[in-house]
Amino acid sequence: GGGGGGGGGGAISSRVAAALVADTSAAGQVIDLRDLGAAEWSRAVAVAGSKATACASLSALAAESGAFAAPAGAVLPFGSFELACKQAGADGRLAFLLDALESVAGDATQTAQICDELQSLARATRPSSEALEQLSALFPRGSRIMVRSTGNAEDLAGLSAAGLYDSVSNVDPHDFETLGGAVAEVWASLFTTRAVGSRAAAGVGQRDAAMAVLAQQMLVPEVSFILMTKHPMTGDANVAYAELALGHGETLASGAVRGTPWRLSMNRLVPGEARLDAVSSFGAALVPSAAGNGELVSEPVNCGAHWMTVDEHRRATLSARLVTAGDLIERRLVGADGRAVPQDIEGCVTADGEVWIVQARPQP
Repeated sequence: GGGGGGGGGGAISSRVAAALVADTSAAGQVIDLRDLGAAEWSRAVAVAGSKATACASLSALAAESGAFAAPAGAVLPFGSFELACKQAGADGRLAFLLDALESVAGDATQTAQICDELQSLARATRPSSEALEQLSALFPRGSRIMVRSTGNAEDLAGLSAAGLYDSVSNVDPHDFETLGGAVAEVWASLFTTRAVGSRAAAGVGQRDAAMAVLAQQMLVPEVSFILMTKHPMTGDANVAYAELALGHGETLASGAVRGTPWRLSMNRLVPGEARLDAVSSFGAALVPSAAGNGELVSEPVNCGAHWMTVDEHRRATLSARLVTAGDLIERRLVGADGRAVPQDIEGCVTADGEVWIVQARPQP
């Protein structure tokens, strides 16, 4: 829908413009999610983006409610990339390339060339050694972290950027070379042709887009899930829906593994009342490699014999916990008008049975 999409872009651009703030006053600092969660919502979003702010809220909600767990983490806020460029003497080059990007809008070949140059610049840039040390100190030795994007042009109503920006998983936070490289990779994902095109289509200026980086404790999921608090197929707000797969959530998010997930419809009015609509047919699960080098490796699994398929009681217990978590999150992450907004929630269940919530954003 090339031509038809233009009108929609115009209609949302005023909303997007209002939401496209980037407060760079904390550039170069490392902000613990717990501190971000204590800040006023709009201030936190301005400094670190909606994804990091939602994660910080989830951390606070997990601590208050005890209904689920949330991973530890921290943010390199907006302006950190630009500051790192300046410290490396590359700020002039960055400004030149961003101007060039705006000037060739509509020319796919030239846009792609400039995107390549911007990505090369970002990949060559590193946070300060102080920032890397502070970040590293938040995570125990032997742990692994996920380094993720939290932009000011993602998760806005009308501009869903799900999957637009990169995440780097399974990173050793005490290996500064790996950690710095992962941060740079996320910065670089601001300048993929797909991300640039998506912003252009939504009327977002390329200079106005900013990228913060969220580093979070990596979990080793037994089962990963995507939970929607309003059933996406029926539109019923009283029925939540989840898709689940063994191993890492990439299986669900990327479509890289062949097969279908478990599909679960859950009665929100009677927590624990659930219907299994489909049994997972994935023959493999993605698990972190033993090397801790950011790679996920595939291992064979038998979903037919797993408790999600055969144990109705455990399924009911999980569905009750998912519904409870969804209700709490919907009430916490209200829309601008103060009303509950259906949420698209990512999380997992670890081998000890704990339910972890990693991310929540408004349902598309």
